[in-house]
Amino acid sequence: AYEITYGDWSSDVCSSDLVDNGRNKFPIERPSSGVLVSTSGLVVTWWDLVREAENAKDKRILVQIDGESQALPASVLARDDATQLALLQIELPQGKLTPCAQFAPGTPRPGSPALVLARTDKDLIAFGGVTSAAHGPTTVRGKPLASKDLLLTDARIDDRCHGGALLGADGLLLGLCNSEHVHKEVSEPTLEDLKATNYGFAIGTERIRAAFAKQLSVGNNLPGTAAPTATAAAVAADAVVTVQTGD
Repeated sequence: AYEITYGDWSSDVCSSDLVDNGRNKFPIERPSSGVLVSTSGLVVTWWDLVREAENAKDKRILVQIDGESQALPASVLARDDATQLALLQIELPQGKLTPCAQFAPGTPRPGSPALVLARTDKDLIAFGGVTSAAHGPTTVRGKPLASKDLLLTDARIDDRCHGGALLGADGLLLGLCNSEHVHKEVSEPTLEDLKATNYGFAIGTERIRAAFAKQLSVGNNLPGTAAPTATAAAVAADAVVTVQTGD
C-alpha cells in the first residue's frame, strides 16, 4: 500500500519551478493507493491518480511504502489507454528490493473469499467479502471495459479504495479496485442520490498483465484449493434466479 503525493521539488530547485499560487509554494496531494507488483519497485495504479504529473516541471510523484521512513520518488513507466492503468517505477536505493504482491492465476470462481485492501494518507482499510462475475461491461474514464476483464465483490469498495488491492484468501492479487462509479454517501439523500449509479469493481490481474506485458514478468502461481464458499456458489448457481418487474 502506498500514497501518491504531488508536491514541490526539493529545496534546491528555483522557486519558479514550484507549484505556486503567487504567494506561497504548496503541495498538491491526492491520497490514493496502488499495488507493488515487482521487487524492483513497479507499482500498478490508475492513471487518473497520477496524470497531473505528466510532463509537469513543477510536480513529481512520491510513493510512500509501508514500513519505509520516507516517501520515494517515482515516475510513470507506462500507461495503458484502453484500461486507464498506469505503471510506476519507484527510484529505489541501489541494491534495494521491495516486497510485492503475487498475481493470482486466472479468474477466481464466484464465491471465492476476497479482501479489499487500500491505503489512504491516514488509514489502512480492509473490507472482506466474496467475488462474483460481472455480467456486463463498464467504463473507466469513458473507456469501455469488457465483463471478462472485471471482478465484482460484496466487499466494500468506496472512494477511499480507488487503486486498492483485491486479494484472495491466499494473499494473491486478484485485481485492482476502482471507485469511479461509487456515489458518495450523503446524510440526507435525495431521490436523485438514491437513483444514481453506485458500484465499485476491480479489473482482474489477467487484464493488468496484458496491459503491461512488456514490463511485467510474472511467474506461474499454482492455483489454490477451491474455497467452501466458491463450491457452495457453484452448487447453488443454477437454482438462483433474478426476478424483475416494472418499467
